[in-house]
Amino acid sequence: MDLETLERCWQAEAGAAHIPALKGADMQAILRTRTEDLHRRIRSRLRQEAMAYLPTLAVVIVSFWGEFTLARALWAIFFVALLGGLMAVLWQAERRLADVRPDRALRAVLGDLSASIDSAGRAYLVGYVALFVGFVGAAAGAVWWLRGTGGWLTLTLVAGAAAVVWSHWSGRRYVDRLFRVSRRELRACLRDLEGPTLDAGPLTDSGPWTLD
Repeated sequence: MDLETLERCWQAEAGAAHIPALKGADMQAILRTRTEDLHRRIRSRLRQEAMAYLPTLAVVIVSFWGEFTLARALWAIFFVALLGGLMAVLWQAERRLADVRPDRALRAVLGDLSASIDSAGRAYLVGYVALFVGFVGAAAGAVWWLRGTGGWLTLTLVAGAAAVVWSHWSGRRYVDRLFRVSRRELRACLRDLEGPTLDAGPLTDSGPWTLD
């Protein structure tokens, strides 16, 4: 084997030794970009969900517009508080996501995003079911005020209970669809982060990964 052949072999081996580090650095940059983009999209989706209730809120306010009475004002305040409370839940979830700093170790950022999504989903479901509970309570109160106790009140309570059960079932399905893509992308980022081409040495573990 001549000197030129030995030199080519040495250069090939030296280059191969640097490939994992370069691939690891490239993967870090790619994952960080994907994570930051995912962070922005989740926050945007929560803002859109909150804004989607504005037309309903406007309709409720307009429907109570007219001659002022104490009963009309109380009903308007009650329904505005219900819808406003749900919107506030979504805005608060978006603000918690805004507090996630993307300039830390990727594993810590992914863990915080996962926890924030889980928290937002639970809060959204609770707020959604509470909205139905409030509506049912208002309907039962109106029936009791107008009809007293009896068959109408019983029918209202039974129908209201069914509506609350349905709201929990449908709310869980909706929240699952709302965050399904984000959860899938978080899992993909974590899987790529722990892949064989990336050196896990400088990464820090922020805790258990709980998406399900």
